[in-house]
Amino acid sequence: MTRAKNPPGRADTPRMSMADDIEVSDNHEAARFEILLDGGVAGFAAYRLRSGKIIFTHTEILPEFEGRGLGGRLAAAALDASRASDRMVVPLCPFIARYIRRHPEYQDLVPESYLDLLDEDA
Repeated sequence: MTRAKNPPGRADTPRMSMADDIEVSDNHEAARFEILLDGGVAGFAAYRLRSGKIIFTHTEILPEFEGRGLGGRLAAAALDASRASDRMVVPLCPFIARYIRRHPEYQDLVPESYLDLLDEDA
């Protein structure tokens, strides 16, 4: 994790450098993690914060950036940040739920009462 100056409107939080030109930052003001490619937003994972939980509601990679693995990088960084902040994860977003299902190392972040959201039929 590297410390970088955030663009205007973003909280001064650590950014996780994923490659030389790809970064993920938590835009508190917009309540979403953003994946930045060459400084521009390529996608986001929207969330709501509730008592000790982060509820992921929607993840989107802009069409012109699809197929580059950015969604996985965004999900991993958002889940790592959730773990670092001691927040449990409620994956209402199907993309985040599918990512957790495929990466069981994140399943401990999901409260037992929400594990059914990881089912393929959910």
